[in-house]
Amino acid sequence: MSYEQYKESIKNVFYYLDTIDLASYLKQFKDKTLYDLINKLEKDFPYSDKYSDFLFACVPEGELMNYLNKKYNLSFHESIQYYIDSII
Repeated sequence: MSYEQYKESIKNVFYYLDTIDLASYLKQFKDKTLYDLINKLEKDFPYSDKYSDFLFACVPEGELMNYLNKKYNLSFHESIQYYIDSII
């Protein structure tokens, strides 16, 4: 995929999201992760175009957060979590 196709794919996703009223839908994701939202949107709003097979295949997290902030005034915070990988 060329850079122009990549940018067009992102633009297509945001045009698609503009056709859906996500305002009330987003309320259920307060204090949940961006990945929870992404997974639910991909499940509830199937999407594909000539560049991608699912909704956020080509959309970086930062671009999605910017879109949601501008359109719905959503804010985000970052949290790092540590998990135990193995036990001795």
